[in-house]
This record gives sequence, C-alpha cells and structure tokens, in this order.
Amino acid sequence: MEERGLTKGNPVRQTKVWTQRQAALQNAPNRIRQVARLDREHDDPPIGCAALEKADPDHCYLERLAVTPLYRNNGFGKALVDHVLAQARAFEMKSIGIGIISEQADLKSWYRKIGFVEKETKQFPHLPFLVAFMTYTL
Repeated sequence: MEERGLTKGNPVRQTKVWTQRQAALQNAPNRIRQVARLDREHDDPPIGCAALEKADPDHCYLERLAVTPLYRNNGFGKALVDHVLAQARAFEMKSIGIGIISEQADLKSWYRKIGFVEKETKQFPHLPFLVAFMTYTL
C-alpha cells in the first residue's frame, strides 16, 4: 500500500490508483455504475461517480463514491447517494452498506446525516487503518 502513497500517516488523502483487476471489477455483472456530468448533451467530463453492488437478495453496497475536488460541497455527492438509494429500493433491497476509513470523522458525519448508522469497525491486516462499516436501512 505504501507504493500508492497510503500509509498510517497519510491514509485519508489517498488518490486511488486503479489496477487492471480493479478496472475489470467495475464491469462486474452485479454492479451498477453511475456517472455524474454537468451537461450530458455536450458530453462534459464526469464530475463524480458512484456504484451500487448487489451482495445478496436483500443487501447491497454503495461503492466508489467520488466527486472531483472542483465540484465538492455542492450537493453532487448527496445526489449520487440519493440516486443509488433509489436504485436499491427499486431492486427491493432491505439495506445498503458502505465501508470507510474510520478516522475520517467528517465523512462519517456526512453519511450519518444521510441516515447511515455505524455498525462496526474492523482492522484488516493489509490496511494501515480501521474500516468503519455503516448501513442504511431501506
């Protein structure tokens, strides 16, 4: 993980580096990816993205939520989450989960305001930080 700039001293500001395997997973049959653009008619570059992954018949995961720095704090992230929640409801899911870096207090608070509840934290041997798992009940 250190070769990607992700260390115990710098876990929060990590810029995700995609491997070929991660890119292939983006097209998994149980994942629906959403891309936000300012103007679809003029094919503006994406300003954000999110994915919904079905884990089982009743539960799914919100993944890959990101908004480019220029457009953060303008409601685009919330709009993407709302869209993913609507899709989960359409699939008749009962809950949607997310895993985040536990130390990211601002992000955790943001998800709480939306309605996510922290369920547990877990330390993974390959990660230099705790992962907080949050759930939204649909």
